[in-house]
Amino acid sequence: IAFYVGISNLTLISVCFFNKKFKLLSYILQLVFLFPTLFILQYFFISGGLVNIDTILAVFQTNFGEAKSYIYDFIGIKQIVGFIIILIFSIFILKNNNKLKLNNINNTRILVILILSILLNLFLIYKYKNNFVVKTAFDTTKYLKVYRDFKKQVSERNVNDIKIEEKENINKGIYVLVIGESQNKEHMSAYGYNKKTTPWLESMENEENFIKFENIYACNTHTVPVLSYALTSKNQYNEIDISEAVSILDVAKAADIQTVWLSNQIHYGGWDTPVSVIADSAQQQKWINKNFGEHSRTTFYDIELIQALKSIKLYDNMLIVIHLMGNHGYYEDRYPEEFNIFKNENSRIAKYDNSILYNDYVVKSIFETVKEMQDYEHDMIIYYNSHIPDRKSTRLNSSH
Repeated sequence: IAFYVGISNLTLISVCFFNKKFKLLSYILQLVFLFPTLFILQYFFISGGLVNIDTILAVFQTNFGEAKSYIYDFIGIKQIVGFIIILIFSIFILKNNNKLKLNNINNTRILVILILSILLNLFLIYKYKNNFVVKTAFDTTKYLKVYRDFKKQVSERNVNDIKIEEKENINKGIYVLVIGESQNKEHMSAYGYNKKTTPWLESMENEENFIKFENIYACNTHTVPVLSYALTSKNQYNEIDISEAVSILDVAKAADIQTVWLSNQIHYGGWDTPVSVIADSAQQQKWINKNFGEHSRTTFYDIELIQALKSIKLYDNMLIVIHLMGNHGYYEDRYPEEFNIFKNENSRIAKYDNSILYNDYVVKSIFETVKEMQDYEHDMIIYYNSHIPDRKSTRLNSSH
């Protein structure tokens, strides 16, 4: 608060030094100072929380399509009214600020007070320079550099430097890692939800060698940090720098395991994410989503990944990673019309539940396809979400 008081007062004082021919410049300067406040307040109205480094990183990773999807799903009347109130208040301040002119102030006492005010405000800014706004900006810059370093390290890394003990004793087989997106456990009937959204998952619970994990938690609410940690040796419990962390694909290749990456995500958007960097090291890759820069738009539904899976070259020792579009908003774009089963007064929740039902069908199809590929004793499929939003995060948070 002290930081913003200092900034706002300095802005107000600076207006006094402008005459009419600099009026436009004074408006621009004030808008620049007001924008962080507007952004933080509006974000609070939408999410119920303050902006942090994950928020800024998500902004770097997002694009117009994904941002539009988020607005469509989560901005309602309350947020719009809040934004209008803030905007009107800001215009009122700007309009009245520009009525002030220094040449109208002839009183020496007022000039002394003005100078003291400038000194006080400079002190406030210095005293509270380590506020959350500045810290967030600094940490974001640091993390972006780390991700760029990660990309550079991956391109320079030699898998021969990774030593695998007892490589000859590794069990051969097809190992499949399926990565979902934005699937909320509280909307899965296998975990007690009152709608039948995961019938296949429930049917598998009594199968031999099937394990349903009950207490799994995401290490973050945003895709980039979650997958960076899940797919590399970096995690929230160690001090390894992400730029130095080896990925699961690095380890697989070092163990002479053929690596495959199949994805319905876009390959690259406005910012090359660590996920894409990791994926690009796979020996076989198929990216079926051709919407460059449009994270939430897809060329095909996730079921099309089955055809991609069937078209890969098979080896007797493989790691296949399948990255679904999953349950990203727009939810109605995630499933075909025949899966439009749930319809109720809250259409957004109904659409989300339909996307969960379709996701269950897609995972079932992957499971059945892998079973038919080759018969190895050690075939295995693991499915997990890249992030699991909680109820507090706008109930059905798309986690952007």
